[in-house]
Amino acid sequence: MPHADRRRPAARLLLVTLLALPAAAAALAQAEAPETNGPVFAEGVSADDMSAAFRHAGIPFLADKDSTGDPRYKITCGDVGTYILSYDCSGGRCATLQLSLALDQKEPVKVAVANDWNADKLWGTAYVDKEGDIWIQLPFSVRGVTSGSIEDTVKHFCRTTVPDFLRHIGW
Repeated sequence: MPHADRRRPAARLLLVTLLALPAAAAALAQAEAPETNGPVFAEGVSADDMSAAFRHAGIPFLADKDSTGDPRYKITCGDVGTYILSYDCSGGRCATLQLSLALDQKEPVKVAVANDWNADKLWGTAYVDKEGDIWIQLPFSVRGVTSGSIEDTVKHFCRTTVPDFLRHIGW
């Protein structure tokens, strides 16, 4: 049995190492996570969370409520007013937000314009309403994300998606 005794310390060391790996990986991931991402919203966002995120990002906004009493925010993307609508709300927290932009047109927009956008673009879904006005919307989950993630999504929509969309429709 002396030969088996020499393997025990190695086996113990291997076992301790394997047990410690998940904790070490979690600590490393947390240490590398940028502090600017803000808190994680495990159960969605409150109106106060959204107001703080907008202020932190330097995004001017107006807050009010929609017809069901859920929070709604108005921001400006370039020179175009855009709404951020709240969905899946319960207990003062909302799990889904939707960026929503409608452009009132003098002449009805052809559905093919929206279809062309949707066939080629990932960010935002376009449609033409019954009055012939064109819309672009982007729903996104805010359950389990940081305020930094919400800020990044809004900024990308305003800085990239909206200008691309306006060019696409000839605005």
